[in-house]
Amino acid sequence: MNFDGSLMNYHASTGFVIRDSEGHVLIASSNNIGENSINVAEYVALRDGLAVALDRGWDQIVIEGDSKLVIDSI
Repeated sequence: MNFDGSLMNYHASTGFVIRDSEGHVLIASSNNIGENSINVAEYVALRDGLAVALDRGWDQIVIEGDSKLVIDSI
């Protein structure tokens, strides 16, 4: 799963993509989350992606993101 958060003029967005082992996209999502920090956006993107994976019963997930803070915290 790849996840990311973005911030423009204090308006944050999130997104994630989950692929199978061959790289085919299984699900992708993006959301606007209003006024937030980039760190909140990164955490929300990760949380949302993990929630979808768990709901679908996918329990072996490789997580990739560009936020060292978020990656180190998990």
